[in-house]
Amino acid sequence: MYQTKNWKEFILKEDHELKSLCRMDVFRGSGRGGQKKNKTSNAIRLSLEHLSVTENASRSKTSNIDTALKKMRLAIALDCRNCLEQRNDFSSLPEKVRSYSINGLLRINPKNRDYPLFLGCFLDLFIHHLGDWKSMAQEYGVSISQLRKFAQKNSTLLEKLKEVQSRLAPADIIKSQNN
Repeated sequence: MYQTKNWKEFILKEDHELKSLCRMDVFRGSGRGGQKKNKTSNAIRLSLEHLSVTENASRSKTSNIDTALKKMRLAIALDCRNCLEQRNDFSSLPEKVRSYSINGLLRINPKNRDYPLFLGCFLDLFIHHLGDWKSMAQEYGVSISQLRKFAQKNSTLLEKLKEVQSRLAPADIIKSQNN
């Protein structure tokens, strides 16, 4: 059963395992597409607990399933429901994630299979350090500006970081600055 605190387990599952845990709805996609569009059911909706993603960009059902699984992994990584309570068991960055910090730069392509894991760890680290960019930069071994540039490249990540920051109590932030 999916919970925000065990997000890593779900991201690291193989496609067929993750697909079997999700409810999959197949339906006819709307919009343009020519003569075949309304004759085939190739749009996909995957649901896992409170998370849901939809994909209908391709005429291929298989391609839409693959893309929906990638979107689901991103949704799981950035799941912020009860995140301050459930995502605070951060210990250290996994080596797999640390390997994308090269010579003071964060380098990972959004098409990379590890991208959702990287984003989830980024969010966990942000929560762990109570939104302190300086502490995060030290953990990654990069500059603060590198971290901010990376976050700004992914609008969904940036939105989640702002959401977390707004939930942090001022007392927590002051406590983290004194440490």
